[in-house]
Amino acid sequence: FAGKPDERTMSRLKELYAQAKRPDDALSPVSGSSLVAIARQCGPDEVREVLDRIAEFADIRSDPERDDWESDDIFAALDNLTTILCAVPDGTLPAVLEGLESDCDEVRYRVARALGDRRDKLAATALEQALGTERLDHVRRALSAALASSKS
Repeated sequence: FAGKPDERTMSRLKELYAQAKRPDDALSPVSGSSLVAIARQCGPDEVREVLDRIAEFADIRSDPERDDWESDDIFAALDNLTTILCAVPDGTLPAVLEGLESDCDEVRYRVARALGDRRDKLAATALEQALGTERLDHVRRALSAALASSKS
């Protein structure tokens, strides 16, 4: 992504995530309300990091040597990252929209899902443009659903 954050900025998302975990149980999952709290503290750099993490998990998921037990963890991580994208502040929307131009179809799919909840004119315009160029059926379906939802 253009304007990729440097390592100092990228560590902030990890810090926010670590703060949301229960101190007595480092392996516990982060609750939905905690994910929303993380999202509310995100700026454009953290949003770009979320997009990067989605691409990384998609790459890991495609590895044929991955263990089956990892699949559940990967899908949970992708869902958590999507939840964060759904709840980031409105001022970060341009950074979220960058994900519609990603080379990674999982990023485009997850961004489309997140944008459907926003009901934002800028998001609707970006979804329409992305729908005009998207070639993959599953991403097209997500874009169409998000566009319909954003206009209702």
